[in-house]
Amino acid sequence: MPGGASVLGLFLAGFVVGLMVKEGALGGFWNATVAGAFGGIILTILLSIFGALIGGIFGFFIGLFSGIAVVIVLLLVSMIFMGIGGAIGGFLAGD
Repeated sequence: MPGGASVLGLFLAGFVVGLMVKEGALGGFWNATVAGAFGGIILTILLSIFGALIGGIFGFFIGLFSGIAVVIVLLLVSMIFMGIGGAIGGFLAGD
């Protein structure tokens, strides 16, 4: 599949979140952004746990720092694609 399919998936997921919360464009934007970053937060926790199990304290910190980088990147990506979809969905659902 082309790379645009994942972007379309993020946009549609944000759109659905915006429709579900019915808080207008700004509420849909922020709720979709948080929903997108939630996966990165879970991944950070898992990286830290498995890093500690495999590499001890050094593995924990490596997992923690790489997980924080993942959260920042996913927050920006979800803010762009899911946030725009959430804003449109929230605007259409309206309050």
